[in-house]
Amino acid sequence: MFADAMTSIKAYLYERAVSPLLGSLLISWCAWNYRFLLMLISDLKFPEKLRYIHVLYDSNFEFYCQGILLPLITSMVYLFIFPYPSKLVYKFSLKRQQVLNELKNEIQQNELLTFEKSQEIRNQLAKFERQSDELVERKERAIEDRDKEIIQLREEITALKEKKLNPDTKYGMNKSAHGGSELSQSDQEYEISEKLIKEIIGIALGIKNIDTIKSRNEYFGVILKKLYEVGGKYDFDYLLGDFKDRTKANFYIDEMIEQNLVQADYERKEYSLSQKVKSILIDLF
Repeated sequence: MFADAMTSIKAYLYERAVSPLLGSLLISWCAWNYRFLLMLISDLKFPEKLRYIHVLYDSNFEFYCQGILLPLITSMVYLFIFPYPSKLVYKFSLKRQQVLNELKNEIQQNELLTFEKSQEIRNQLAKFERQSDELVERKERAIEDRDKEIIQLREEITALKEKKLNPDTKYGMNKSAHGGSELSQSDQEYEISEKLIKEIIGIALGIKNIDTIKSRNEYFGVILKKLYEVGGKYDFDYLLGDFKDRTKANFYIDEMIEQNLVQADYERKEYSLSQKVKSILIDLF
């Protein structure tokens, strides 16, 4: 309890000691009564000190004015009046410092660089140039890869157009040696299409990672297999989102729609298997 009381007293005294009023009042009193302080620290004996104190404060005017009133007035002036001229002086000082800083910056800009500083700047410029060259090289490689992919797609489009212009070659229809067809065109188309669908489904079953697929039949097989696994219908975005190259996947889906392998419901945004393909896949699985 005694320790708590001492701590409380110390905290109270510290709070009073750091008070602006008490600090300024104490300094003012010391300034007005400096002779009293000098007498206290002198080597005079105690009776002589008492006699000098009586001499210093021999009247009420000196006691009250010099001891109380004048220190209080000085303290009030310091607290309430001194901040105004101090503010003006501080503002003027900051402006002068700003002018000096501007002058310093101007001189430094016109100053010649040292060899070490210029070498450091050259190294930084060389580093930035290397980074820029690397970015340009990566961009050129990306453009080159894209151009190769565009050329490949154009070749595939050209091949598809040629197949459309030569339907006998597309579906493998050959005349018999006796000049007659073995089957009608519609029957042979269905027979060959069924065989082709089974082949591309077999290719799809052997694919473990669809990110590695590249060929047309691989895309066909994976798309048909996915549509069959979800019941024959698949949302546009979900189906395309499964492929790494969505542009190529979308291209092959459009081709499958043209060949009546897949149907598109643009209102519901769904892909679905055609009835012919459904029957083939049901028999296959």
